Amino acid sequence: MRVRKQPFEAVEIKTLLGSRVREAAAVMARALHDDPVYTHIFPRADERARALPLLYALVLRDTLPRGAVHVTLMEKAIVGVAAWLPPRCFPLNAARRLRCVPAILPVLLSAPRSLPALTWLEAALAQGCPPEPMWYWQVIGVDPHLSGSGVGYRLVRAGLELVDREALPCHAETSTEHTARWAQRLGFEVAPPCYPVDDGHPALWKLMRPSQAAPQGVDGGSGERERMRLPRQGVLRRPPLPAEGAPLPDPTAER
Repeated sequence: MRVRKQPFEAVEIKTLLGSRVREAAAVMARALHDDPVYTHIFPRADERARALPLLYALVLRDTLPRGAVHVTLMEKAIVGVAAWLPPRCFPLNAARRLRCVPAILPVLLSAPRSLPALTWLEAALAQGCPPEPMWYWQVIGVDPHLSGSGVGYRLVRAGLELVDREALPCHAETSTEHTARWAQRLGFEVAPPCYPVDDGHPALWKLMRPSQAAPQGVDGGSGERERMRLPRQGVLRRPPLPAEGAPLPDPTAER
């Protein structure tokens, strides 16, 4: 069945309400069902279908009080989700991790063999978090039937406007070359990863976006969107931004 893609004007961007976390988590689960990270953590499709909505309900509930969760609405239904954390909110501190325990238990019960891979993912994301103050673009998911419609681009632009008001850099990661290329069009640079990729774990690319000067009226700036250098850090050595069509940095290469 062909699904007719709705025009851009039919999409609204709103802040996620706490009462709709489950609906948003279900969208994330559908969007990332075939993502290499989650096919690694949850190899069985039935376990993945049960675990991902629970996992993303946990992620979104943790983010809402301290960060930003934007959703795209089409005919009042959630069709896209993006979550952002401000500086110093990732990795999770001990208190937040403890509060997450009751919510992670159903995930482990739905996929009992997932604990080692989930532990790997948590450690890898923590290792890749820069020490300097940066926003963290946690996740994005768009309902698969709207893939390529522009819904995701508009959703991420809304988050980047929030980041740019503070004139801070932003970081993220991805396990697919397609998303890495797409993020380049949003101003992200593809950096060599700083994650362990041995023992059969999937590789992740690190995405870094330099800070942008805030527009006039936000902090008294001139309004020019001047690019600023990323802070120096020891774990990442960024190459020049690959040209369109050029190979991305090899996530499995030695650093």
